[in-house]
Amino acid sequence: MIKTHNKKIYRVAALFLLSACFLMSCGQKKNEESSSASPSPVTVKEDNAQESAQSVDDDPPEIPKEYYYLSMDSSVGLCDYSALTYHVIDTSVTEEELNEKMDETLDYFNNVLWLNVSEVTDELVKQYYQYESVEELKKAYYEVIKEKKDKEAIAAYKEEIIKTLVEGSDVLVDLTDESAEYYNSLMAHYKALAFAEGLTVSEYAAQKLGIGEEELETTVAADALELAKRKKIILAVAEAEGYMVTQGEYNLRVADYMEYYGYTDEAAFKNDFSEDFINENMLMDITIDNLLAKAEPVESE
Repeated sequence: MIKTHNKKIYRVAALFLLSACFLMSCGQKKNEESSSASPSPVTVKEDNAQESAQSVDDDPPEIPKEYYYLSMDSSVGLCDYSALTYHVIDTSVTEEELNEKMDETLDYFNNVLWLNVSEVTDELVKQYYQYESVEELKKAYYEVIKEKKDKEAIAAYKEEIIKTLVEGSDVLVDLTDESAEYYNSLMAHYKALAFAEGLTVSEYAAQKLGIGEEELETTVAADALELAKRKKIILAVAEAEGYMVTQGEYNLRVADYMEYYGYTDEAAFKNDFSEDFINENMLMDITIDNLLAKAEPVESE
């Protein structure tokens, strides 16, 4: 029971990280079913922004500047996100990378299987890897390396556009409660990791992270606030664009969520995570996918 409990804690923390686009594979699928014909955001000037905020809240937040879009509850002012860019990463597979994989294969033959061979041959590949030749094995390695590099590049592109979006936008309300949820989940994550190692959180922080427990708590608090801010801003973009989670999108992504977090039973997955929570995270994924699809690639210097 203890191991199961800690596994669940770890998954909750990890799924919270998903909210900040610390990305998982399902977020890299194209949003084929969300609306592409969305309402155009409008520029909200200071006077109009304050007037609209007054209708929502008797004590509205101060609107410090002009925004490309002001959320309906006046909690978020968005920058112009229609011209986001990301720097292209070279994801080509080099000969050196392929040779390294072949060296690992030779090492496997000699140090694990104890074959004492000097090279990887077609016969060995047929016998132990079920490919017809060394060239086929190299092609398989190529695909694996390329897929990994492509996924890492997409994650980097998403992180870059999110940073630009967050830096240019403002959250106009206090995020204490929202960040507290992230803080508790992240600390539960570290407690689970420490428990798995037979350590206290303080010992884990010192031995594994090289910091004191107080510094860990300070760092986690800052990360939690950043996660809460990102979530608020990304959902404001979803509101501005009219994005939603369709049933088809839900079915597509929930299968990926389950696979990523090790669930085979959808009922068990939904028991651990509420439908609202899953939908919110999916909506964030959809929004980020669309932002990336519309962003302009620029060559890295």
